[in-house]
Amino acid sequence: MITSLDAYIKSNQIKYIKGHPLCQIHYDSSSFNENLFEKHGISLPKSLTKSYVQRKASYLAGRIACKYIFEHHSIPYNDIGLLENKLPSWPTLTKGSISHTNKVAIAVISVAKDLKGIGIDIESVFNVNTCSTIYKKLLTSKEQTLVIPLDPGYRLLMTLIFSAKESFFKACYPTYKEYFGFHTLCFCDIDWERGELLFSLNSPLFPPFNVHQEFVIDFSVESSTVMTLFEF
Repeated sequence: MITSLDAYIKSNQIKYIKGHPLCQIHYDSSSFNENLFEKHGISLPKSLTKSYVQRKASYLAGRIACKYIFEHHSIPYNDIGLLENKLPSWPTLTKGSISHTNKVAIAVISVAKDLKGIGIDIESVFNVNTCSTIYKKLLTSKEQTLVIPLDPGYRLLMTLIFSAKESFFKACYPTYKEYFGFHTLCFCDIDWERGELLFSLNSPLFPPFNVHQEFVIDFSVESSTVMTLFEF
């Protein structure tokens, strides 16, 4: 049976993106309490027991999104905990990604044998102060010639680039197993109609990601929220 809605989980939707099931749920952190972990059959990691309420609420929402996908496909749910690096511990032969804002959580899961990695990210559009704070950390000098603070759509583009780089990292880390910074990727162009961001690599990572190689990261924009996805 699909987990029921309540005061905490306001709505849920399962759709397919690039052939993979994706669940998006809206949740209300003001209605959160720790008893909801037991109600939804999800464990609270010891590393989060002293975390603030919003962190626990968003963690639970992301895991519930995963559980919806498993239940939707009549697959027994295995608790998806946290590894030491704070990334999800996916069941064997399963690849996935989780992301959330303070109101929305999303998860995408795949059992495709030829898929090496998948990453997804969701962000509320940044305000001007956030954009100014992360501008040089996020963008290379080359990117800064393409992303101008006074241009229309500046905040949206900054959010999309940040989100895309997050999705790329989430997809690659399980294979690469090393951290890399925002400047590893260089934003090249955007196709608003197709929902595609074009990037190139400033430094090699691992096959098939070689220096100067170009690749596309998909995106969508809904109201004041952006979502990006990368798979390889």
